[in-house]
Amino acid sequence: MFDQQLSVERRARSADWISASVSLMLSLSIAAPGTSRAYFVRLMGTLHDLQSALRTKIAELYQRDALIDELELELDSKDDQITHLQDELKSKDQLLANLQDELEGLRSALVTQKNSSGTPESIVLPDEPQRTKRQAISGESTALDPNQLTHVTLTNYSKSKESRELIQKALLENDFMKHLEAEQILAITDCMFPTALTQGCCVIQEGDDGSTVYVLEEGLVEVTKGGQKLCTIEPGKVFGELAILYNCTRTASVTDHHDEDWPLKAFELHGLLEKVLQRPLPSVTHHVPSFRTLTEDVLSKVADSLEETRYSDGDYIIRQGATGDTFFIISEGQVRVTQQKSACEEPVFLSTLSRGDWFGEQALKGEDVRTANVTAVGDVTCLVVDRESFKQLIGGLETVSGNMCESEEEKASLEAEASFFSSLSLSDFHIICTLGLGGFSRVELVQLKGDNSRSFALKVLKKRHIVDSSQQAHIISERSIMMEAHSPFTVRLYRTFRDSKCLFMLMEACLGGELWTLLRDRYKHIYAWRLTMPGGWHNLYSSIFDSGGGVLGFMGRFVLSLNACVLAALRSLRISSSIKDFPFSDCGERGQLEESSTRFYCACVLEALIFLHRRGIIYRDLKPENIILDQRGYAKLVDFGFAKKVGLGKKTWTFCGTPEYVPPEIILNKGHDVSADCWSLGILIFELLSGSPPFSGSDPMKTYNFILRGIDMVEFPKKISKSAAHLIKRLCRDNPSERLGNQKNGVVDIQKHKWFEGFNWEGIREGTLTPPFTPNVSGPLDSSNFDCFPEDTEEPPPDEESGWDVDF
Repeated sequence: MFDQQLSVERRARSADWISASVSLMLSLSIAAPGTSRAYFVRLMGTLHDLQSALRTKIAELYQRDALIDELELELDSKDDQITHLQDELKSKDQLLANLQDELEGLRSALVTQKNSSGTPESIVLPDEPQRTKRQAISGESTALDPNQLTHVTLTNYSKSKESRELIQKALLENDFMKHLEAEQILAITDCMFPTALTQGCCVIQEGDDGSTVYVLEEGLVEVTKGGQKLCTIEPGKVFGELAILYNCTRTASVTDHHDEDWPLKAFELHGLLEKVLQRPLPSVTHHVPSFRTLTEDVLSKVADSLEETRYSDGDYIIRQGATGDTFFIISEGQVRVTQQKSACEEPVFLSTLSRGDWFGEQALKGEDVRTANVTAVGDVTCLVVDRESFKQLIGGLETVSGNMCESEEEKASLEAEASFFSSLSLSDFHIICTLGLGGFSRVELVQLKGDNSRSFALKVLKKRHIVDSSQQAHIISERSIMMEAHSPFTVRLYRTFRDSKCLFMLMEACLGGELWTLLRDRYKHIYAWRLTMPGGWHNLYSSIFDSGGGVLGFMGRFVLSLNACVLAALRSLRISSSIKDFPFSDCGERGQLEESSTRFYCACVLEALIFLHRRGIIYRDLKPENIILDQRGYAKLVDFGFAKKVGLGKKTWTFCGTPEYVPPEIILNKGHDVSADCWSLGILIFELLSGSPPFSGSDPMKTYNFILRGIDMVEFPKKISKSAAHLIKRLCRDNPSERLGNQKNGVVDIQKHKWFEGFNWEGIREGTLTPPFTPNVSGPLDSSNFDCFPEDTEEPPPDEESGWDVDF
């Protein structure tokens, strides 16, 4: 716009200069002898006409330029408006999803009438939020080892061009499948086979285990849940796609009405995904000079950072003389390398490179100017890494500070401890109460007979259930890892027992309760009662605590505020009928923690992850439900059912974790390593600060789709500070190699982040830092910080003596 203004001004000055010059010449000519004055008068008239026409044109140019400026401003305004509307739409989409989930979680007021025993009538306040424990999900723990993938044979089924196009289009339009790589889409298309379904048959039955994903080619199918119709699926759509991840329980029924489908067995698909995602990088990277000194762990991270880029025939991948900071490995196709020695000469052919070759290596060393041309010969696919990403990785894994081995004194103590527990049997303990219930386990508080000074947690697992759900490898791994995990931030496992029906794990008893319970109780709002009833607050106090049967659980805060109202923090919102008419006023917030509290608990978790990651162990099920407080208020990781020792820099492919906490690479079955825990840590920080995780849907597949959209699509609540939001976004990067905690300095980068600035790490390691919350634990048998559970009245499980648990 400035250049246009300058151009117009120059045209105006030029016109004035021409006019002045001509006038001067005319004056000189008139003064010359023998010149006709009439001629010059006519000439002056013509000049004035030309000047007038020129000024008219200049004025038109001014108007046109002004119009252009106005249109440009309007265009900029429209662009800003479009960007704003797009951001607002993303925000509204996320808000709508959250509101839908909250709507599903709301419950109407429940009124319990007086029972036959004369218990006072009670009510449950209708706005009490629901917060239930989330169940983790696991695929079969017998997933193929990557080394076995070369022996997997994939069966391709011939099909028409139209059918292939329909399948590919359906996959690319599906919210989940569209995130798969192009070669995965092609491979899945090849492996799908046709099946003819009779009219009216049930393709998917609600409640059954699912192992097949379908693409509908012809006809219509109806989706029902609990007998109620949900929707109709038309041709060219995918359904049953959750089976692509693990053998799942179908959440709805799908009934066929004259169609032809293309299913794919989940086992074939799991093997397929792993196979196509295994790039032939190790043999290539070992020969790249810049990579020769790197360890296998760092090479694995470099492989993760490589991004696939496609080029068409004749495209310049690198142009001589241009600057660049990227390194290329050819994945598919060929490239032509040429060099021009001088500007006046034609480029000289140097070589042809093909799959497995590389170029642009000098860019990783800081040399920006390209010294040759590289052009694509036909279609070419390259794996690309830039210099900055490479520098973030070449520092290798975190330098281990401190000694990973126990001191002689610690070894002696552990040996004495092991000797003591090895002499015990199950009959030496008696059960006090139940602390928790799991998917196929029960945790009991037990005490050693004759020793009233301490207690233990005994985890009881049903062997038949373990075998039926194919979780043997996970249980064996849990025992192995916990027996070696001698960290103050992980729950200790002292020894294990077994019989024909169950496995038993004798563990450290942490009686401060679960971090999840602390969050849940924050949902129990603080209420205020105005002093409007006869008797004032004294009558209210008496009504609450003398109403018989202890209807209300009291958390130790009962305050008379300015003689106007009473504030009480209640463990339960079941209100006695004698006070139900008091005018309640909600003063509370949804379950969340203060930033300082969140920082403390996440620091405890981070110390546990440091201990595990240095030993090549992935935890894989981080969430508030698996964080427990000891009697001091320090947090520890518990439940190592999904933990796995993979080694430094290695990956594993089993799908497992809690839906809201799994990272994209687990969902897409790309293989995952310790960086998966970094992602989960970011989700944990978000949930503790806001009261809910950033990704949450009404069913697992919706949650996975939210996760695949990325953390940048999430609107952060204002209560999350800028530094906390920055840390969360750095931890929750889609690419594992870009996550904080998975780069050259390892988890030290997390500890050094601004959000942890000034935190007393030494104090938390030494146990001298005061925790934000100190549980009320009166003694080794005090289970008041846990929920109450009924006694186990189920029939004993059947025997299971196949011998897989011989090491227990």
